[in-house]
Amino acid sequence: LSGQKHLQLETALEAARTANTELKSQLEQKDMELARVRETATWQDLEMTKLRGMVKDLSLPDSAMKMPEADPKALVAAGEKIKDLEKQVTELASAKRKRPKFFKLFCISV
Repeated sequence: LSGQKHLQLETALEAARTANTELKSQLEQKDMELARVRETATWQDLEMTKLRGMVKDLSLPDSAMKMPEADPKALVAAGEKIKDLEKQVTELASAKRKRPKFFKLFCISV
């Protein structure tokens, strides 16, 4: 009986070690995924900041629209560029909100 009990315990221990190794592997994989998500989020944050700065730089004061020497074509082009940049900012913000669910769950649990 003692030998059989010992064998059962060794088998259970080996199964636990195997499960532990598998869980460690899964955890490492999730850590790598999380690192990629964080890198992407950081890049998106930097890109949004850059685009917002560009929009701010291109924004013209109301007084510029009233000046007779202002080139209407340049104002229209600047307005179109601002709209394009605002659209890019919106798209990046939307992409940022669509992060994987496990990323949000990880942040909540930490």
